[in-house]
Amino acid sequence: MERLFKYIVLVLILYIYIHNPLFAVLSGVGSIKILYLILGFIIALSWSKYARIVKLFNKELKYCVYIFVFVFLRTIIGGDPSIFRSTITAFVEIFFLPLSIILFVEEYLNKENSKDFLIRFVLIVGCIGSLISTLCIISPSFGSYVKFSLSYLPDTAFLSKVEFRGFGLSEDLVGGYGMIQGAILALGIAYLDKYKWFVFFYPFMFISIMLNARTGIIVALIGLIIYVYRRKRLGSVFVISAVVMLFVFMVGRILSMGFLSDESLAFIMKFFEELNEVQEAGSMEGSDTYEALMGDGFKHPDSLIGMIIGDGYQIMGNKKGVSSDVGYFNQLFYGGLIYCTILYGYILHNVKRLRNKCKNDSIYILFLLMFLIANFKGLYLLNSGGFRLMSLLYFSCVFYSYYVNNSGMVKFLKNNQNS
Repeated sequence: MERLFKYIVLVLILYIYIHNPLFAVLSGVGSIKILYLILGFIIALSWSKYARIVKLFNKELKYCVYIFVFVFLRTIIGGDPSIFRSTITAFVEIFFLPLSIILFVEEYLNKENSKDFLIRFVLIVGCIGSLISTLCIISPSFGSYVKFSLSYLPDTAFLSKVEFRGFGLSEDLVGGYGMIQGAILALGIAYLDKYKWFVFFYPFMFISIMLNARTGIIVALIGLIIYVYRRKRLGSVFVISAVVMLFVFMVGRILSMGFLSDESLAFIMKFFEELNEVQEAGSMEGSDTYEALMGDGFKHPDSLIGMIIGDGYQIMGNKKGVSSDVGYFNQLFYGGLIYCTILYGYILHNVKRLRNKCKNDSIYILFLLMFLIANFKGLYLLNSGGFRLMSLLYFSCVFYSYYVNNSGMVKFLKNNQNS
């Protein structure tokens, strides 16, 4: 019974960490702030062990310091102060919190000394999210309660206009949520042999993506790439065919159930129309999504100094007459090539380390492609739910690659500081 309670606590921690629901009772403060207290207490109880875990990721910590120093200096010379505040928050949530979650798992739950333990619970969190989304769709009264009473809505007018979207319990239902669910679905497909039970939740995962942020389906297909890459067998082709047929079947079932509004049906069908247009044209150009993001072409600061150190602001929301949701453009406008070099250098470092330490798992493929897709669609870095999820998977995979016995503690390799 005690173990079951700990499992429930872990699921709640992971759900809040990944999805960060904005509850009305908290007046818009992200529920992830609750974890600051809970996990901070756990760190205090096991400080020496936590310090050893942090030491394992000293290079990652250095990258965080580099980013912090640049943003601090950019703010001093004339930069958006809100980005400085969000950067501090990001460091807590993409570095210190995931390491404290690993500490909690190691101290109280994981007797297997395996990263698969945490992956299993990430899949469970995805399933819970998908079931909540599905209930919001099939039960309008429940959906209205979750959207307009349980959740905090800083922009009620916007969600009222898009009632055919925004089903679930997460901080960014019409954006990052679909990416998160897509990444978790990709993880479930990649580990299909180990977690066959997850197949049952494919329809619910699919619904939670398609009726919130459709681009998550593209992320989910990464799981098929990883599945084939890991096996390199002809049988993988049959598995892919089965999964694709399952997706097609789901679309048919969703369309025939009758609980979707005309707007929701049009939203889903538009996705497949755009895919067909891209396939026929052999290019993304012409699709609504591409035109919305790249309609005016590549955006960059006008001056040379702006290209080097940025203009100090992001352009999402049509600031100063320039507007774009593309993460790369926003990061370039804020900090120029220097800022982008540090940010993307951190991503490449993580990809390289994942490939070296966890090559057989191919998580590095998901980590890299998730960044490329999500940062094109919006502000993925530094503190989106999708990046928090991938940070947790990254630290978990690397951490468990250092296990050499079953004592529950990490023993570093001799030259781990160079790894």
